[in-house]
Amino acid sequence: MSDARYKVTQQDIYEMRRLRKQGLSYQKIANRIGNISYATVLYWCDDKQREKQRAKLDSGDLNTMNGKMED
Repeated sequence: MSDARYKVTQQDIYEMRRLRKQGLSYQKIANRIGNISYATVLYWCDDKQREKQRAKLDSGDLNTMNGKMED
């Protein structure tokens, strides 16, 4: 991926999913990949979680996610 917002490469995503299928926890995968949180692993390994996060962004919930109050 060339988008600077992403901390992981496509190869990292493949590796996370492979390790998850082998039964490793999200935290163990994060530790193995390095420099990412378990939440990042959860996001890329769980389609439902990714859809949920994208729905938040699509619904305009960005201000509350950034800790700002709505006017």
